[in-house]
Amino acid sequence: MKKLIKFLNFVYKEGSSYIINFLKRLASKPKIYPGIYKIRRTKELEMIFKLTMSGKLGEGRELLEVPVGKKRSYGRKNFKVSFKKKGLKRIDLVYETKDAYWLIEAKRKLNWDAVGQILCKKIMFEEDYNIKTQELLSGKKKEIRIGICCEKTDESIEQCCMLLGIEVFVI
Repeated sequence: MKKLIKFLNFVYKEGSSYIINFLKRLASKPKIYPGIYKIRRTKELEMIFKLTMSGKLGEGRELLEVPVGKKRSYGRKNFKVSFKKKGLKRIDLVYETKDAYWLIEAKRKLNWDAVGQILCKKIMFEEDYNIKTQELLSGKKKEIRIGICCEKTDESIEQCCMLLGIEVFVI
């Protein structure tokens, strides 16, 4: 509520020029779609922005902080699936193109944690969003590709990533 009041005060003081400048700043940033959580780590957000703007992933749309790892619970009549905060994981970037979903983990330095996280999050993404079922219904098969976006790399980990089918993007 305080943020809304602060925003409205700026609009009141600055007039329409504030809104125009605000929208120009938003247009220069990556798109964040409704229901997607804002990344709190600004360095990782900057790396993701650079990756999407580089064109290495192709044309598509980006979804930031996509939740995975649903806790399953049973309702009275219907099978109910819900996200619960405890145990919830997030994929830093899901980039959807015509023929693939890119799952990207952003880290400042390539490490074993990032490798394990992206492999596990791929499995959870397939389960939670019923990718195979969607493919059958739509008739379009989309490949799920995984990658790690980082500033610094490690040769031995990068070789393992190559064998595991993980693309490493050094920004």
